[in-house]
Amino acid sequence: LGVTAQYLSVLTIGVMLVMVGSGVYAGRHFARVAKREGEGQAPAMEPIVTPSQSVYPAQVAVG
Repeated sequence: LGVTAQYLSVLTIGVMLVMVGSGVYAGRHFARVAKREGEGQAPAMEPIVTPSQSVYPAQVAVG
C-alpha cells in the first residue's frame, strides 16, 4: 500500500505540473499569435515560449 500511495502522490504532482505547464504554454502561444497578428514580429516572442517547452522533459523524467 505504501508504494501505491507514493505512486499516486507522484502521479498527482505530475498531472498538476502538466496542467500548469500546458496552461502557461497555451497562454504564451496565444500571446505569440496575437503579437504576430498585431505587429508581425513573432520571432521576438520565441525566447519566451522556449522555457515552457523545456519543462516537458522534466515531467517525463518525474513520471
